Amino acid sequence: MNNILIVEDEPILYERLRRFLAKENFIVAEYTKSFEEAIERIKTKAPDLVLLDINLAGDKDGIDLGEELFKTYKIPFIYVTDFADEVTFNRALRTNPTIFEVKTKPNLDTEQLLRSIKIALNNNKCKLIKKKKGLMVYVDYLDKIKLYSKDDITRVPIAFKDIAYLTTENFIDKNGKLSALKENYVRLENINHNRFFYKSSLKSLIKIVPVNFIRISESTIVNLSLQTFNGRINGTRLVINNQQFTIKETYAKEVKNRIDSFYQD
Repeated sequence: MNNILIVEDEPILYERLRRFLAKENFIVAEYTKSFEEAIERIKTKAPDLVLLDINLAGDKDGIDLGEELFKTYKIPFIYVTDFADEVTFNRALRTNPTIFEVKTKPNLDTEQLLRSIKIALNNNKCKLIKKKKGLMVYVDYLDKIKLYSKDDITRVPIAFKDIAYLTTENFIDKNGKLSALKENYVRLENINHNRFFYKSSLKSLIKIVPVNFIRISESTIVNLSLQTFNGRINGTRLVINNQQFTIKETYAKEVKNRIDSFYQD
């Protein structure tokens, strides 16, 4: 659940917004009416998003707070204000808000605000994901790692660019036997053909890997970057890191579109 801080000097409007957002399963901080109170709340517990009025109690206004949110705290925020004039808008614009919402009379359009909130949270999530360089993966299953000595390396970082593919398919183990992957694990191979494990699902992973990764079946995600993508075979198979993978019909159109977006035909 996302935490939202509403900085608003009108208690009636605050309460209305609080109730509406609570029904939408957001956690809303207590009534905050000034720059100083907002900073105190943020230092105690940083919110995921701030809804920010420009007219606040005290000497500093919402634009002063917006500048702090952007420069110091890196917290996304939405202006929700009565001020619609160009001078105020241009001053607010310099603080890099996610969205600038004007309160409509006599009622605030809460449905439109909800859409703006979802956009802001999603965009911030995407920004955070883009900052990730790779995955911290396991060298073996967790239950086996428990038997390792305290000096053995059990997890290693792998950059996204060095991951060839991620899959839940069966594999040949160290003893040369066909082995089924344990539940809730994904197996991945790097460009050097080394095998690792990651405790997750493909459904969760496809949301965090870069855009050059594409799902080609219910069991496999591949990396289409030049470092790993060797080519196509009759449009139904891909060669990734010198291994062949079959594209399932359900994913064929999206795979073609993604390849076309990366490479000129």
